[in-house]
Amino acid sequence: MKGIIYITGEIGVDTTLNDVVQQVKSQSLATEYLVKIDSIGGYVDSGNDIYNYLLTLGKPVSTFTTKAYSIASKIFMAGSTRIIPEGAKDAIMIHLPWMEVQGTHQVISDYLKDLKAIEDDLVDFYSKVTEIDEKTIHSLLSNETYLDATQAFDWGFATQLQPAQLAVAKLKNNIEEKEESLMDKLNQKIDSIMNMLTGKKPVFKAELILQDGTSVSIVFPDLTESDTPAVDDMAMVDGQPAEGEYTMPDGTIFKFEMGVLTEIVPPVQEEQLQEEPVQEDSAEPTAIESEVENNESRLVELIEVLAKKNEELEAKYLALAKQVGSDFTSQKTEPVSSIQKENIEGVRTFSIKRKK
Repeated sequence: MKGIIYITGEIGVDTTLNDVVQQVKSQSLATEYLVKIDSIGGYVDSGNDIYNYLLTLGKPVSTFTTKAYSIASKIFMAGSTRIIPEGAKDAIMIHLPWMEVQGTHQVISDYLKDLKAIEDDLVDFYSKVTEIDEKTIHSLLSNETYLDATQAFDWGFATQLQPAQLAVAKLKNNIEEKEESLMDKLNQKIDSIMNMLTGKKPVFKAELILQDGTSVSIVFPDLTESDTPAVDDMAMVDGQPAEGEYTMPDGTIFKFEMGVLTEIVPPVQEEQLQEEPVQEDSAEPTAIESEVENNESRLVELIEVLAKKNEELEAKYLALAKQVGSDFTSQKTEPVSSIQKENIEGVRTFSIKRKK
């Protein structure tokens, strides 16, 4: 079971060590963790604390990012597997540490010593992890270097590039889709009426569950499996309201705020038009035709049930009328005959015939 840890915003402000610990504790059954990072960086001490904590989990840790800047880039390095989507721009940024300080000469001198020690530690850290010499690393830090996905992989910051799937534009049979949609609605109506008459409990359809490119499950509780997510739909991730961006396997990006889908960004890759062959008319009945025939039988059954219940109610009223001395008589002189199903010029219709 994979647990998900989110590190967003400013380290030490928006995401603290306590936040990360709480996320881990809420997923105590996880056998591995995926750390998703979307951060501009922040306080060095907080970043070091989070990095060290991830190393002590004793379970496999993978990291994923499209934006890990400053000290957040060190947290990204905590993953034994470090993933960046192929084609991501400015995914990693490293620079020398800096600080704002006020005080006496002695206070500032002390801060300078601390700043130099932090700088040396970062140079040593990145040099060991990437196996790049310290002089080159120091030069990269001094120039505030941004790395795209390919550079991050080539220089050892990332261990894996996530392939980007090309968007595919397909021609679909809109008529068939509409027929299937109408058929679904008809099924739901018939099921609802039959359940009411027979006393059966309704069967609810499963909620819509999608997975992004990192296998994170996004649950849309108000949608069904045949629905397509749209702006303003609600979604959950790991039992919590969805937040942030999720890149789907086809390259589509879903953006959420407080569990609400606020934007759907289509893939930016070059589209490849693939036409689906139009099926020739076949003498064999299609799946939709078979479903229609099945629903016809169910409608016949439904009408028969309604007719039977009507007769039962009328018999009860007659019995009651006799008890109270009423002169109520039935308007029906003959019982309802069988329900017949007819086909007129290829159009399926239903008619209820009574004996005269």
